[in-house]
Amino acid sequence: MIQITSVKPKLSPDRRSVNTRGPLLVKGFRGNPVYTSFPAVCSGPQRGFMQRWMVFVLLFATPAFAASMNTYASQAGGANLIQLIPGQDPLLIPTFAGTPLQSTYPGVLVFETNLAPIGTFTIAYTLTIGGQQFSIPTAKDSCTTPAGCFFPTNFTLPPFSHPTAGTLVVDVNGSNTTFDFMFHSPAPEPASLVLLGTGLVGIGWRRLRTPRV
Repeated sequence: MIQITSVKPKLSPDRRSVNTRGPLLVKGFRGNPVYTSFPAVCSGPQRGFMQRWMVFVLLFATPAFAASMNTYASQAGGANLIQLIPGQDPLLIPTFAGTPLQSTYPGVLVFETNLAPIGTFTIAYTLTIGGQQFSIPTAKDSCTTPAGCFFPTNFTLPPFSHPTAGTLVVDVNGSNTTFDFMFHSPAPEPASLVLLGTGLVGIGWRRLRTPRV
């Protein structure tokens, strides 16, 4: 809940003059102080209107004040984190594509959820793509680090040769957030294609050399 309290007048850094109306100390959802000031020429009704407008802006126009959870898709072996935003659908590939671990984890897609220090919480994930659904059951954990905590989870997805729409639902303390994304598997490396072609040629040659009964 946002709390607005008046404080003593202080020097306005932008105009280098004393604001006789006094600045406002706005305490956001995380308790972080945010200072703002109204011009001295504002009358009582005008000042009241501007106060209500400022509260509206803090509540609806700047969600960063209320943000307590962000989820990222891990790409390039974890070197690149793409933030997932509701209403957007970034194109993702397996996390280890193009890295030495690609052959070991060819279809693994890792997500990392960053939480504010909210104490003990529950978290669960549900991923849906191509008519298939994958779930990570509810787990209980805690975050008390002032800077927040990262919690990774991973899904092993089947290959998709074309970009395919998917959704990820993150459930924190029973509150769901749905993220959209597109996913496709990388094309096989040229070396893999050469090995596959060599194997097929060998099979065909063996069949030709096998005497018929």
